[in-house]
Amino acid sequence: MDPNLPGGPVELLRWLHAPVPQDAVERVLQTDSSSGAPPPLHAALAAGGIVEDPRGWIRVNPLVRVEPEPALRDRARRVVECALEAHPSDLALRVELLGLQDWSDPTVASDATALLHRARLSGRGDELIGLIEAAGLLHTLLGAVREPLLRLLIEEGYTAEARPFLRPEEVLLQAAFSLAEGNTARALAIVPRTVSPARPDCFALRMLRARAHMLDYRPVEALLALDGLEAAIRSPEEAIELALVRHRVANHTADADACARARAELEAAVEKAEDGWLRSLLFEALAQETLRVGDVPQAAAWLVQLQGLVAEGWAPGLAETVHVHAGRLACHRGDHRALDEALAAPVVTPRHQTARTVQRAAALVFRGAPALALELRGVQRFGGFVAQLLAEVGRFHDALLQLDQSALGYAPATSAALRAPVLLMLGDAHLLPLPAGDFPLLVCQVHLHNTRVHLALGDLDAAAAAVEAGLAAASAHELGELHAHLSFAAADLAARRGRPGAALALLDGLLLRDRHPYDFLRNRVRAARCRLEDRIADDVFVERLIRQEDVLTLGMLADARTLPPAAQPLLERLPEATRRILGQMFIEVAETEKLVVDAGCRWVVLPSGDELDLRRSGPPRRVLRALVEARMLRPEQPLDVDALIAAGWPGERIIWAAARTRLYTVVRRLRAMGLDGIETVPGGYRLTPRWAVQEIGSRLEE
Repeated sequence: MDPNLPGGPVELLRWLHAPVPQDAVERVLQTDSSSGAPPPLHAALAAGGIVEDPRGWIRVNPLVRVEPEPALRDRARRVVECALEAHPSDLALRVELLGLQDWSDPTVASDATALLHRARLSGRGDELIGLIEAAGLLHTLLGAVREPLLRLLIEEGYTAEARPFLRPEEVLLQAAFSLAEGNTARALAIVPRTVSPARPDCFALRMLRARAHMLDYRPVEALLALDGLEAAIRSPEEAIELALVRHRVANHTADADACARARAELEAAVEKAEDGWLRSLLFEALAQETLRVGDVPQAAAWLVQLQGLVAEGWAPGLAETVHVHAGRLACHRGDHRALDEALAAPVVTPRHQTARTVQRAAALVFRGAPALALELRGVQRFGGFVAQLLAEVGRFHDALLQLDQSALGYAPATSAALRAPVLLMLGDAHLLPLPAGDFPLLVCQVHLHNTRVHLALGDLDAAAAAVEAGLAAASAHELGELHAHLSFAAADLAARRGRPGAALALLDGLLLRDRHPYDFLRNRVRAARCRLEDRIADDVFVERLIRQEDVLTLGMLADARTLPPAAQPLLERLPEATRRILGQMFIEVAETEKLVVDAGCRWVVLPSGDELDLRRSGPPRRVLRALVEARMLRPEQPLDVDALIAAGWPGERIIWAAARTRLYTVVRRLRAMGLDGIETVPGGYRLTPRWAVQEIGSRLEE
């Protein structure tokens, strides 16, 4: 393409570095289209010599600009190579070296391709494009390494410049362009489902397919696209890219074994590359992983190493990543001051701005303003976080609806951990299993939820075990925010056990922590103290709670004093189950009775201390076992007649009416044995909530 055709517009714009409005150019050129020929400006746009930015302003396409090439002098090249030995992370020197190369040498094109690939991987693509453009090398690279250059331009957002040079038959570039525009469906339609390993672009095509599936929250399909891709690897950069994507997929699915394998693969690939700016990818990936799982000390250590590489110049583009990760560390630690410091650091990259939206919302939560956080622009994109904000202000039905709408994209264990606390406040008190693998954040969240369930059911021994395990995990991994909430639950437990002094000491410890004065947890600490000390909350405090929409703390105070009329619309948000849970907090209760069973319910110790031997009682033992398992999984929820019949007489074919009679007989027999805590409730049978069920591995010996 001749950059000087059709003439005027290109000749004018080639001297301007910044885009300018079209109408200004038209006025200067005094375009006359009366002849019926296309105006020169439109012709230049159609030919790709001129491109538009997102505002519609125009500039010369830097890919077709003609600049005088510097003389290829050996001495100049040696000077640059010598400088690179001392400053290997300097990207400007690498671009300068490109301008002094003999492009007839095929190794030069190979090195340039590797440079473009590494810049794209390490987040320095935009920086590299700017330097190449300033050196007048874009047009040269377009001829020498066309596909890698266009792909870099596309993925860095320079779609207007790249569009005129795309050819319909170029599957890889067309798919990359579709992904850049957010059209994953078109990208998947372009890329073949199966690509021969012998095809030169096999790796890139399958990698694009995997990325498209991940953007659609389909990790299983992404893994299928990556399966066996090692055979198509042709460079160290491709080995690292494959390991990075596998690591991200494993993190997304919360698969501990897959995470470990991907981590080892990534470390090996980076070690072979022996390059500082690719090593930064390892540290960033591991910081990301440890932050996600909640291992704060390890995340902080990886972040320090990443900061070192940024300071050495290997990864200047990751400076913003460091700031964002510092904000995530502060959120885990519950440190509102550190979060404010992280938010003060400059961040302009769109993907980092997305993370900043959540962190700004988190800062508002620390300040006791989740209602304001809900109004932040862009926060609605994060369904799980929005659900947590809605729950903070007592809108539990809305929170559950939000979780239903945003279920896609969360691993099952994470989704369960988000839903269960909301369901508890709506009356569905069920325990969560601990996750398999090393996931401290999720472990602490599960322990906190299970503690609250046990407290709601009055099972204080089980609550003590759960809160103790949660506090230990939170301390070991410096999860200060969860540790604070677990400490509050521990104070509630102490109060219910008739130990107000211990409860007050735990609450005082929370007040001594450097939390924001208007933080909701501090509000609840103050309300709990009022209960323990039998005091009435003062009007100024209550008015502040109303302004903050701290509905749960108001619910804690509702039984102790008459609240002003302004509080009533807020209290009406609370479901009856939530009111009951709040009414039980920090109130001494009698200890629950305990039912002890072995793993198969062959031996049972009744709350009275009497022991039952059910080894020869097949149907009664199996029915009791089904009720115990239901109690463990979904406390207070009944087990229906059909499920109990299937458990008591597995595999038997019998008329339903006769089977129901058998079940009634077995239930009466169990009650007669002393298991009078088997309750008949709407929907079936359950074990009474006043019984705490303890399961042991084998029979207790006298």
